[in-house]
Amino acid sequence: QQVLIHLRDVFSTVAMIGEVELDGLRTRLDTGAESTVQIDSHSIVPHLVYPEEVGRRSRLFSEGFYPPGAGPYSWQKRMVRDGNWKYTREWSGNAYAESLFRFEAGAWDEGENLLGDALTDLTQCENEALDELRTQMDRFEGEVQYEN
Repeated sequence: QQVLIHLRDVFSTVAMIGEVELDGLRTRLDTGAESTVQIDSHSIVPHLVYPEEVGRRSRLFSEGFYPPGAGPYSWQKRMVRDGNWKYTREWSGNAYAESLFRFEAGAWDEGENLLGDALTDLTQCENEALDELRTQMDRFEGEVQYEN
C-alpha cells in the first residue's frame, strides 16, 4: 500500500525509535516566553511494522523559496500531492506557472506535466483532480501563517 510520507516525518520516526516522548515539548520564543511546540511529523515506524496500515495523511504540502530568510523571494514553488496527483505553483520574478502530474503505478517518476501544453485538453478526471488540488492549495495558502 502506498503511504504518503514527508521528510519531516524523520523527526517523529527517530523519536519513536529512541523512545523520546514528544507530547508537551516546549520551546523558548524570542520574547523569552515558553510555548508548546506543534509538531507536524508522523512516525513511519507503524508502516514499517504493519505495511497494511492506512497512512495518516491524505495529502502532502511542501514549499521552497529563494533566497532563504524572510523575503522578498525571487523564486517560490508550492506543491500539494495526494496518492495519484501532484499540483504545483511556481513564481519566478513576474513569471507564474502551474503544473499537474499523474502518478502511474510502477512508474519511477511523476511523468509529463499535463498543463505543459496549452493545446492539450484535460480529461474529466484530470480536470476534477486539478480543481480539487487547486482548492486544497488555496486552503493551505490561506491557513499558513508566515512570521513576516
